[in-house]
Amino acid sequence: MHSHAESISSPKDAADAYLSVRFGGNHPPAADEIATRAYIGQFDSHAELAQAIWAQSTVGIAELWVSRWPLTHIDWDAAGADLLEPLRLGDIVEVAGGHYFSGE
Repeated sequence: MHSHAESISSPKDAADAYLSVRFGGNHPPAADEIATRAYIGQFDSHAELAQAIWAQSTVGIAELWVSRWPLTHIDWDAAGADLLEPLRLGDIVEVAGGHYFSGE
C-alpha cells in the first residue's frame, strides 16, 4: 500500500494526489479517466474499505447478508489490512482523507 500524507478532502484533490503518487509529475493524457476508473471511494477505516469491496463484488446479495451470520463474525479490520497487501487485489493506493484507489 502507498500512502500520501497531506490532508485531502475532495475526490478531485484525492485524484490529483493519486496521479502524483502513481505517475509523479508526468501524467499521461488520459490521467483524469485513469483516476476516475481507479477511485474506490472514501472510507473512515480499512474495515469499511473491506466491506465496500465485498459489497461491490456481491451486488444484489450484500444488502441481504451484511448484518447476518457469518458476516457478523468476520474480522473486517483484518480483511481490510489484507486488502492493502500488494499481492491481494493489486496495489491499493491510499491518499490522506481516507480516499482509496486501485493501482491497476
